[in-house]
Amino acid sequence: MQKKLTIYVLSYNRPDYLNTCLESIYSNDYELFEVVLINNGSTVDYSDIINKFIDLYIVELKLDKN
Repeated sequence: MQKKLTIYVLSYNRPDYLNTCLESIYSNDYELFEVVLINNGSTVDYSDIINKFIDLYIVELKLDKN
C-alpha cells in the first residue's frame, strides 16, 4: 500500500520553472500524491499552467508578498 505524498512547490514569478517542475512530477510513477503550490507573492498568474495538469491534484496557496 502506497502512502500519500505531499509535494510542496514554491514559486515567485517563474512560470517557466513551474511548468518544468509540474511536468517532472506528472511523469513520476508514484501515483498517490498531491501538490501544494505556494505562490510566493507572484505577479504572474499561474492558472494556465495549473490547468494543463488536470490529472494532478494541485492546491494553490497565494501569499500577498514574497
